[in-house]
Amino acid sequence: MAFHFNYLHHHELAQTLRKLYPKSRQILTIHYLSWIFDLGGNVNEFRRIVEERIIHDKDEQAIYDEYLKDKDFFHSVDKVVVLCKDTWNILTDMYHLPVDKVKLIYNGMKDRYTAISEKEKSLIREKYGFKETDQLILY
Repeated sequence: MAFHFNYLHHHELAQTLRKLYPKSRQILTIHYLSWIFDLGGNVNEFRRIVEERIIHDKDEQAIYDEYLKDKDFFHSVDKVVVLCKDTWNILTDMYHLPVDKVKLIYNGMKDRYTAISEKEKSLIREKYGFKETDQLILY
C-alpha cells in the first residue's frame, strides 16, 4: 500500500497513516515551499534564517518554525518528488535530505500560454468529444 501526499500540511495525516499502516510507503510531491512566497524567492535570506538562525522578527520565526515542521515531514516519508532542479538543490542542501530520497520529475506541461482562435478551440473540443457547453476544469 502506498500513500501519495501533495500538500505540506498533510504531515499529521501521514503520521496517522504510518501508525495504522506501518508497512506502507509514503511519497510526498512538493509543488512549492511556503517561504518562497514570504521571502520573494530569496534563497539567501532563507539560508540566513535556517542555517545561521539569525531571526529578526516574528515573521522570520514563523518561517523557521515551518522549516522545522517541513523538514520533519520530508525526512519521515519514503520518497520526496520535486518538479525542478532548484527545489532538489534546496532539499538536499538546506533540508539535508539524502540525494537518493529526492526524485526530480519535471512537470509534464510547459509553463507557457498560447492563444488560440475560437475555431481552434472548437476543433479541439470536437477531437476529444466535448460539447461547446461543457465546462472543463484542469488541475
